[in-house]
Amino acid sequence: MKLKQKFMMLACIMAAAIALVCAVSYYFASAELESTTNRELSITVAKEAVQLNGWLETKKAFGESTSNVLTSLNGDMSLLKTQKVLGTIISDKEILDMAFSLQDKYIACYYAGDITGKLDPTTRAWFNNMRWSAKATAILKSR
Repeated sequence: MKLKQKFMMLACIMAAAIALVCAVSYYFASAELESTTNRELSITVAKEAVQLNGWLETKKAFGESTSNVLTSLNGDMSLLKTQKVLGTIISDKEILDMAFSLQDKYIACYYAGDITGKLDPTTRAWFNNMRWSAKATAILKSR
């Protein structure tokens, strides 16, 4: 074998070795990138879930405090049918409106006022589900 052929064969072997190293490196780099991306996405989703849960707990507190006020009125219709019973809404600008309804189809919102006749709450699943629960529940409409 001549010297020129030996160098050509050596060059081909080196090119094949370099191609093999590049392919193996690409495979491992790709796998590591995918793993890192999945970890970062999982961390981001978990962080957002915690923030969302905190936000929901805040809104739930407004609904529960209003429900407690409604329950404490103990069926006093003169007080129940006033806008003031939904007044807890004004301290949270993210809540667009708060409504409550009675079994006689009376429904009122803090900002819209009495909307009886425009909406029959007794035909809604949320009303029927809450009607059988042990406590009053305020419905919040948020942004």
